[in-house]
Amino acid sequence: NVNSRIQNIVGSWARSGEPEAAARWTMANLPQGSGRRTAIRFATSNWATTDPIAAANYSLELPENERNDSLWGMADSWVEKDPMSALPFISNHERPEEITSLTNSVFWQWAQIKDGSELTGVVMQLPPGKVRNDAMNGLFRGWARQDQEKPVEHLNQMPNGWLKDSAIRGYVNWVTRSSPQLALEWSTQ
Repeated sequence: NVNSRIQNIVGSWARSGEPEAAARWTMANLPQGSGRRTAIRFATSNWATTDPIAAANYSLELPENERNDSLWGMADSWVEKDPMSALPFISNHERPEEITSLTNSVFWQWAQIKDGSELTGVVMQLPPGKVRNDAMNGLFRGWARQDQEKPVEHLNQMPNGWLKDSAIRGYVNWVTRSSPQLALEWSTQ
């Protein structure tokens, strides 16, 4: 279909060294919808391999749906490049609600390549509130993808509150796919 061809072309254009041009062309020429969101995600994901901060800042200028898809998609490239470099951007952003998808996705991706128990300490260094909650959600979702047992040990040790609720939501989000009964068990806590 036409959308798939255009998305592939935009992705190739972005990989060829002109991700910003590909992103700007996408926003100027494609109609709103899932095709444009996918194309912008391809462009900014490739952009993030060379300059994740510029890609993230550009993404923040986009309409909400495109912004969320773009930030979610670029997290994988950012984590592959240098996950620690995402932390200042996440920690210092003035409006954490704008970067929920990035915060969540960075920790989801990171938990798939690093032990989740080590990352809980990183999350606890983030500012309290929305940023930390979003990071905890992503961490436990990614961690559950790798191991459904170890996150439970940590969940059982966490004090009740918003942070634990975020961790449970992330854990349940992934576990639902393979073990709905376990997900139900945790959802009722």
